[in-house]
Amino acid sequence: MQNGWKPYGRGYAVPTTTKDGNLCVVGGLIKRSSMRNPLTTLPPDCRPNKRLIFNLNNNANTLRVDVLKNGQVRYVTGKWKRGWINLDGIQFATKSRRSVALRNGWKAYGGSYGSPTYTKTGSVCEVEGLIKGKRWGLAMVQLPSNCRPKKRLIFNLNNHKKTARVDVLKNGQVAWVHGGRDHGWISLGGIVFSTQAGRGLPLLNGWRSYGGSYGKVTVAKNKRGSLCLVSGVLKGSKWGLPMALLPKECRPKRRSIFNMNSDKRTARVDVLTNGKIVWIAGGPQPRGWLSLSGITIRTD
Repeated sequence: MQNGWKPYGRGYAVPTTTKDGNLCVVGGLIKRSSMRNPLTTLPPDCRPNKRLIFNLNNNANTLRVDVLKNGQVRYVTGKWKRGWINLDGIQFATKSRRSVALRNGWKAYGGSYGSPTYTKTGSVCEVEGLIKGKRWGLAMVQLPSNCRPKKRLIFNLNNHKKTARVDVLKNGQVAWVHGGRDHGWISLGGIVFSTQAGRGLPLLNGWRSYGGSYGKVTVAKNKRGSLCLVSGVLKGSKWGLPMALLPKECRPKRRSIFNMNSDKRTARVDVLTNGKIVWIAGGPQPRGWLSLSGITIRTD
């Protein structure tokens, strides 16, 4: 850590990086009494080839945090308070990137942000980069046939100070649906999913899978065994009570925080060491549903 940033402690995940094939996954909770950049600098084997933008959590707030080519992790904007920030949600490729096809007038943002890419590591597909355009609601990206989910997924992505709902469809289309669309751009950083169907999770306290094209809430473990990826949409009303239970082989060593989507709202969802997934803060209540896609558990 740099500039006085420290691990939060109190049972929360410490800041670490995990290398899995062609991917680097960052996580942990850090604290400081006032904001100062950079938060940390990632090791040489865990750096992107372009500047990336991620949507990270600060309780009920969403924050824009950028990862630079030199490994620096920098807070850019968003309502930061409480003296902490989580790093879970930062995940990107370190090699074997391939260009993605853009649709409906969407283009690479360019400059230090480079061009959008996808990377396939075993059964895990990751998408990253910054794109610009005007045709909101139409497909922005077309993923290839070997990099598509088994059901429609909802991700919580960044639009500067705002959160945005971006869906990945079974046919590989990636489309903005709701939320922030300022400045004419959207970041794809944070889209990571398994191409496997995965196994269904036991649901608790009246929570149910949304169903339809969104399928069931599942978890899939990669072949190397170091990552478990949760996906799917839950519906229910018992906010604050455990919603789902992960199997023993997919539980974190310490409590982890994730930035999840509920349409145009952001929500804090924690994964506990006993495998329980719990909503903590944020604005999903009016809609009655919550996406879990984007939760990546590091089990190493």
